[in-house]
Amino acid sequence: MITIQPVEERGADPDDARIARLTRLAREVFRREDRAARWLGRPLRELGGISPLEMMETPAGARQVELLLLQYADE
Repeated sequence: MITIQPVEERGADPDDARIARLTRLAREVFRREDRAARWLGRPLRELGGISPLEMMETPAGARQVELLLLQYADE
């Protein structure tokens, strides 16, 4: 089971921290960096044809990406 830990980096940009956290989660879920990178950059039907990287630009979009990754992890 994958657990999510909050990223608490002093002075870090919240957007950068959010993207870094979800990128790490994608690597855990897909177990290979190349698979995670492809998934992050590819437009997905589940995200309305938008790539996870684009979705992660906003907190609401990042939450959708996170929920999708957690769903994959449970399969």
